[in-house]
Amino acid sequence: MCSVPLYDTTINQLLIIMDKKLSLLFLPLLGQALGLHAADIDYTPLRLSGFNADVVLQPGERVVNTADGHWNFYSEALKGRGGLPQMLHGMFSDVPYQLADFSAPCAFKLSSPDIDAAEGTAYGQSITIALAAPQKARTLWLLATAPHGATKVNVTVHFADGSTQNINNIAIADWKTTQSKGSAFWQLGLTNGDSSAADCNYALYEAPISLSDDTHEVVSITVSLAEKGRSVCLFAVTATDKTSTAVKDKKLFFISNSHLDTQWNWTVKSTIADYVKNTLNQTFERFEDKDDHNFTFNFEGAIKYMWAKEYYPTQYEKLKKYIADGRWNIAGASIDASDVNIGSAESLIRNFLYGQSFYRKEFGVRGGRDIMLPDCFGFPWSLPTVAAHCGMKYFHSQKLSWNSAYAYNQLPRFARWKGTDGEEVLSVLKLCAYDEHEQFRKDMSADADMIAEVNTNTSTYGIPATIKYVGPRGDRGGGLDKETADWLSKSVDGNGQLGVTLNSSTGMLDQLFHMGYDKLPVINHGLPMRAHGVGGYTSRTMLKYWMRKGELLGDAAEKASVTANWLGTLPYQQKTLTDAWVRLLWHQFHDDIPGTCINDAYTYTVNDQVLNQLDFSRTLNNAVGGVAKLMNTQWCHDVPVVVYNPLSIQRTDIVEGQIAMAPDVQNIKVTDAQGNAVPCQITGREDDGQLHFIFLATVPSLGYATYNVAPDTNVTTPTSNLSVSEKGMENQRYKVTIDANGDVSSIIDKQNGNREMLSAPIRLALLFDESLAWPSWEIHGDQLQKAPREYVDKEGLQVEVAENGPLRVSLKVTRKKGASDFVQYIRLASEGCADRIDFVNEVNWQTRERLLKATFPLTVSNPKATYDLSIGTDVNNNSTSYSTDSNNNTSLCEFLGHQWADVTNTNGDCGVSILNDSKYGWDKQKDNEIRLTLIHTPKVGSNNYAYQGKQDLGLNRFTYSFFAHKGVWGADTQWEADKLNEPMLAYQTTCQEGSLGSDFGFLKVDNRNVAVKALKKAEGSDKYIVRFYELTGKGQDVTVEFPADIVSADEVNGVEELLGPAQFSGRKLSFHIDRFHPKTFQFELASSAASSASTVSEQAPQSVPVSLDYNVDVMSTNERRSDADIDKAFPAELLGSELTADGISFTMGSSSIGKKNAVRCMGQTITLPALKGARKVYILASSLNTKGSTATFGIGTRTVEQFVDYYGGMVGVWSNSIDVQKHYRMENTAFTATHSHSKTADNVYDYLYMYKYAFTLNEGDNTITLPNDPDLLVYAISVSDNANDDTKPLSEVVNVLKHKDTKDPYQAVEHDDDIITPATVRASGQTNSNESAQKACDGNADTKWCDNSSAVKWLEYKFKTLMTITGWKVLNAGCEGDGNIASEYVLQRYVNDGWVDVQTVVDNSANTTDFVLEHPFVTEGVRLRMVKGEQDGTIARVYEFSVYGHEPKEGEADQPQIISRIPTYGFGRQVATVVKSSGRVNEKEDPYFMLDSQRGTKWCYNGSIEKPSVVFELSEPHLLTGFDIYDSKTHEAFSNSDEYEIAYSMDGNTYTTAVSEKGVSAEDVHSSTLSEPVKAKYVKLTMAKGDGAVRVYQFDIWGTPTAETEPTATSGLLSLHRSVIGSNSPVNFNESALNLFDGLKTRTLKPFTWKVKKTNSADVYAWAVVDLGATCNINQFKLYDSKNFGGANNISGYRIYVSNTRPTDAMMGNYAKNAGGVGWKRVANVTGAAAENTKTYVPDVTVSGRYVKLEIPYSCVTDSALIGQFEVYGQVASGIDNVSAKTDIVVYPKVVEQGADIHLEAAAHNASYSIVAVGGETVAVGHFSGNAAVSSAMLKKGVYMVTIVADRKRKTEKVIVK
Repeated sequence: MCSVPLYDTTINQLLIIMDKKLSLLFLPLLGQALGLHAADIDYTPLRLSGFNADVVLQPGERVVNTADGHWNFYSEALKGRGGLPQMLHGMFSDVPYQLADFSAPCAFKLSSPDIDAAEGTAYGQSITIALAAPQKARTLWLLATAPHGATKVNVTVHFADGSTQNINNIAIADWKTTQSKGSAFWQLGLTNGDSSAADCNYALYEAPISLSDDTHEVVSITVSLAEKGRSVCLFAVTATDKTSTAVKDKKLFFISNSHLDTQWNWTVKSTIADYVKNTLNQTFERFEDKDDHNFTFNFEGAIKYMWAKEYYPTQYEKLKKYIADGRWNIAGASIDASDVNIGSAESLIRNFLYGQSFYRKEFGVRGGRDIMLPDCFGFPWSLPTVAAHCGMKYFHSQKLSWNSAYAYNQLPRFARWKGTDGEEVLSVLKLCAYDEHEQFRKDMSADADMIAEVNTNTSTYGIPATIKYVGPRGDRGGGLDKETADWLSKSVDGNGQLGVTLNSSTGMLDQLFHMGYDKLPVINHGLPMRAHGVGGYTSRTMLKYWMRKGELLGDAAEKASVTANWLGTLPYQQKTLTDAWVRLLWHQFHDDIPGTCINDAYTYTVNDQVLNQLDFSRTLNNAVGGVAKLMNTQWCHDVPVVVYNPLSIQRTDIVEGQIAMAPDVQNIKVTDAQGNAVPCQITGREDDGQLHFIFLATVPSLGYATYNVAPDTNVTTPTSNLSVSEKGMENQRYKVTIDANGDVSSIIDKQNGNREMLSAPIRLALLFDESLAWPSWEIHGDQLQKAPREYVDKEGLQVEVAENGPLRVSLKVTRKKGASDFVQYIRLASEGCADRIDFVNEVNWQTRERLLKATFPLTVSNPKATYDLSIGTDVNNNSTSYSTDSNNNTSLCEFLGHQWADVTNTNGDCGVSILNDSKYGWDKQKDNEIRLTLIHTPKVGSNNYAYQGKQDLGLNRFTYSFFAHKGVWGADTQWEADKLNEPMLAYQTTCQEGSLGSDFGFLKVDNRNVAVKALKKAEGSDKYIVRFYELTGKGQDVTVEFPADIVSADEVNGVEELLGPAQFSGRKLSFHIDRFHPKTFQFELASSAASSASTVSEQAPQSVPVSLDYNVDVMSTNERRSDADIDKAFPAELLGSELTADGISFTMGSSSIGKKNAVRCMGQTITLPALKGARKVYILASSLNTKGSTATFGIGTRTVEQFVDYYGGMVGVWSNSIDVQKHYRMENTAFTATHSHSKTADNVYDYLYMYKYAFTLNEGDNTITLPNDPDLLVYAISVSDNANDDTKPLSEVVNVLKHKDTKDPYQAVEHDDDIITPATVRASGQTNSNESAQKACDGNADTKWCDNSSAVKWLEYKFKTLMTITGWKVLNAGCEGDGNIASEYVLQRYVNDGWVDVQTVVDNSANTTDFVLEHPFVTEGVRLRMVKGEQDGTIARVYEFSVYGHEPKEGEADQPQIISRIPTYGFGRQVATVVKSSGRVNEKEDPYFMLDSQRGTKWCYNGSIEKPSVVFELSEPHLLTGFDIYDSKTHEAFSNSDEYEIAYSMDGNTYTTAVSEKGVSAEDVHSSTLSEPVKAKYVKLTMAKGDGAVRVYQFDIWGTPTAETEPTATSGLLSLHRSVIGSNSPVNFNESALNLFDGLKTRTLKPFTWKVKKTNSADVYAWAVVDLGATCNINQFKLYDSKNFGGANNISGYRIYVSNTRPTDAMMGNYAKNAGGVGWKRVANVTGAAAENTKTYVPDVTVSGRYVKLEIPYSCVTDSALIGQFEVYGQVASGIDNVSAKTDIVVYPKVVEQGADIHLEAAAHNASYSIVAVGGETVAVGHFSGNAAVSSAMLKKGVYMVTIVADRKRKTEKVIVK
């Protein structure tokens, strides 16, 4: 008849291609399209032919046939209420019926002769219906109705074998009925094409026909009327092999779903990597389980389907099959289950549009007609308006049970919810929780509670049914458990009173609501929450700021793109725009944009918001450039400027810009095309000469106008109606007064009889803000109803005139309140926005437990206020009294409003609209005062949301405006808000004689009560889409004029489905639009004259690819992700052979396996191809350097410097934390890969970028020379004639957030070095896998390492090679609350096989500590030791631990370090030992404590010696360089020592004074640095008393190892001062295994031993491993047991093992539970030795080994033991002597480049060598005669000790490999 559906292949078209086995092929192909579900496999909707009547009106059709001579049915696509679906199920029977395509004859009509005669038709009273394919069946179900009264029909069934069966007198009821009982599908409406029937009481009926023989195939059926004066319309026939049974008249519907929060307490990475995958796999398990044959599933959110396609292609193909089979149903219809409060109406429409477009393209189906939002935080009154416009029929949620503002018990279960325009969605408002399932583990067909609920629904609503959610527990998706699914499947087949159905959510709602909705109550208001959710109007303020900017930037970009596309200057960049919209929309998810996610989630949100702005802005800029190059700017003699107006009214407004002018320019002049000077002024200057300026421009609707900007030598100040001083300002409309607090205290409206508009000053109020359970979600009404705790007043007040020009004046008001800084510009203009007073705010918010509101006390008064809903408005009374009883009391306190709210006087004479640019929350406690919510930082409880107590601290930027009006609010308020939010944009362009003239508008609307809210390209064609909103709440007649004749125009809905033809003539489109209604048209214009221009510069860009010699592979496939030469590869599946960016086409390299596809820049010169009119060469490039690359390109004979940014990471980093540095990349992101490939897997949501850079080509330029920088990758190069990007923005297009007037609380510490990436990361433990050690070095300030269980907590980094450490930084867990900031922690270095403290942070309360080390050190690893992980607790939480450094330079390894501190953890090597002292007060104040790692311990002496002393022995001689003494007052109030002396010795007898100081009691730390290093083995510290005692907390000795070491013992005691490389966890650091090898054997000298104590753990052994330094022949062991050192019992037994292989950390991790171990040889197993205080063991034969392990079974320990010393005796295996440098053993060079040779020389014929890393690992050994050259290629960069043994002599030299 008329139309074909816009997107879908019609059902009839699909049927034609089907094979004849319907039961096998029909369902898989059409399952979802037909709305089939699991049980439908038993039914086959038959494919029929011969339809003779089109009795269902479809969009775009006109009436040809009728059902009864007057009326037709209509499709749900034409109208939701009463509309007939293409596919339906019997309301009670669940039998599926497929109706024929409504755009063609779709019914078999039979009429008796008298009816035919009366209606002038010839249908006849009998018809034979042929089946497209023979079908076996036991029962045939007929779907029919009788338009002329109830009647009967006779049916003859014809079988393939020629036999027949007659079934007579089948009753078909009259199509009009007042009840659902007995009908298959009721509540249908009728239309005659012009109007609808008065009600929707029309029905279809089903009639089952039992066949006598189900073995024969049916080929046709003949249907005949059995009565006169009647007619029948038969729509469908369905076959089944089931016997017809009685249909139950009560229904229980289950929406089987799996709720998956895209981000919340996890990030998008977890959602993709785990939860999407789990949902797929676990649901597939249910489908494949034969016990769950009736189980079906519903899943919402197109973005999750998109991710399934991107990351799980195998499962995705399987998913397609299940969707086709009807097992898996698409629900919700949108991109995601988005918050519907904050997003604009256009965003809501786009959510449906892009969701449905994806579903159509991928699955060939519409994604349902129900809005599935079970978990959103309230629902605005505009939702039904938007939903109905997008073809949605139903809404359902369970969220109102949480905290509905309207009393929940008074809300209906089922309702007709009408929107602001009167359109409705049928709604289920009371459902169970979406994750309930346990209670459904029974036969639900007989459940008494459900039966009772159905009975209640029947009596209350006339609906004999109820509906429930069922799903897996929680919000992480996944599949339903088997037990529940089994029971649901059984319930479908149950014998109880209820018919149980699992189906698509849309299909079941069709069934439910067509049982009857005439009795449903009507709701004519929004459905907000009272507390839970309204905090989400404000939380995460800057994300809302960015979101609104993104929405409007996308709008502006699309409008300009349509114009450029129509003009032929730039193809419409649909993919770029769609991708950006989808990114923006999924972040409107109902936990994301409300601000209720974890901080880590917003890392990705911010990056996507910035990326959206980059993509929208580049598209906008190029589109404006495409228009600008056709504008006439030839008259511009200085700087041509084009101004773009994205609004659909001609407007005169202020335009802001920034332009380069000579430094001496003091004034500028702006003129229009007629030569008239327009008001302008300079508003600021940059150091680089850039001028900030404003000027007044007049620009057509959706249009462009040209201006000239020039320097002006005229110093005469133009006349103006503006005045300003620190006391106020004035223009022709307002007189504004500023009071002593800096607030606006008076606004006189001079055009309204000099009326005072304020009853009190406009103030910033700070209200107490507490939400202990759900902080970000909630604002509690009782707190709103209390007086503010504070106001921002005169604290820190400064008022200064910021602008004083002819066009605008402004005052800058700077104030403080507590820790927060406030800067406000109050602006007033002479023209353009002269009716508005703007308050532009920047706040550095550092105030907690407060809600910041702007209060507007007015002289107008009204108990009601009007709030903008983006489409339509909401009118609310003053905030009600707050009640926590949400079941029984209504309580509306915080209101939703978008761009404005208005209070109009009750008599309607005038009012005030408050406008804003980024806020959504309001309240109104008084008739004459309205308040705008600005910042919400609540007091939080001690739950998992403690971090939300810091939300929105830091930078906040927002503008609100005061707009007074006469009469009631109207279109002026709407337009003024639009003007504030979408300013006009200025672009500097080129000078040319353009065909468009000096100004141009794309369309003109003759009615300013109607606005264009979208202008874009259609999704399914090359036509354009334009969408209008009615603004004032009144119906309007509208005419719209376009720049060319309209070729075609149709009305479509929001998802671009055809509704019908539009009325147009010539260039004009005419229509009527109802109140607050959206109206959308699809249209096509005649070509513009410019689109056929012959001038190259006026055409769309032409591009020619440049041939490249690829030398690196940067792409890999899913099949072989490792096929790439870089660490992170671009996924081949995301890249095609061509890439287009901003109209420039690039040819990409092959992504095939093994192919090179990019150029690593090595200085190559590339010849450029010829192109007529070539203007530029474009490159796609990025850098592998994380800091980007500053590169020099050669263009012809000249060079151009260009910064090329990093190819990965984030383009936007922003946080409210003072610990995160804001960073933005402003590159042209030509291509973004939404994930990357590692060698084995997808890196989920890990973006990679290709940036587009342009270089101008001069005449003769035919080559490009690439930089010589191997970090720089070039992916493609093209030459183009593009002129679009010659136009550059002067206005701010991308809105990034940086501090302008307030100080950024983030203060960077400058590090000369980069952060070092560790090779390995370990930790003492972790709370879970999401809080692993790796999270501390992932560069993400929102992830953390957490250890809540280990006794000693540490985080360890080991590097690939030795590194010089120059700085370190720790980001603590302050985002979770100040109490979670670590109070004390230590940086440690790895040296001598152990960990030694370097720098300690104590008494810390800062969330970030960042240090540049005064004394850098060389090491192969660092540890962060968490002494006190919280302020008052021990849990360790570290968000980032960063270490800065570089590869060692010559001499750095020789820099002095503290050598005296004892290693922690019980292993390492103790260099300094106390061997003598004057005494101590007690054991707890022993001299030992001057060397330990505990900050609060000390040596204290108060005896008779006036100057007591302590002698320290070093393990070997060192060169000493300095000393630090931490005296008494570092920890306590006693006086410091006033005198000290430090002496040194080599033999411990003869001492030389190194330092002697007097009069130093004022120093808490006595530091001394020696002028020259001194060699010593002993150090003696002598101190004078202070307050009767010496109290020293720490004594640090600085030095370096000597180049000539003292010979170590080659025989005798081998273990003295050797390294402990591992031990069981010590009882404490002081009583560790280190004490076994300090040489102290008496209680007098030895305060500590190795304490072995039984524990309740599963450990079996105490153990320690010592490294003797070389392989030794061992002949004796001695163990000094407990009773040598105190009262503890001796051990009764022990074991000793030896090995020549160093055990790994992993091996040692098992030693506490398992005896011995791999590589160990047991040499002793001693038992029954408790009586021996000193235990000596002599092996029967000498044993050989380098490593010795002492193992003590806890079974040999009574309670605890004190082992004082463990001695190992023997001789070094070679008996070699160490020698000095003056020998014939030589090692050179001392510094070698990696890969070069290390030369060894020795006179002996049989010399050996070993090369040992500084950490103790032997990396090379060998033998040589005379000399040898050892390659360093196998050595990592670092410091090594090279030892040569020759002729029983040994020499060791240090060598640095660079």
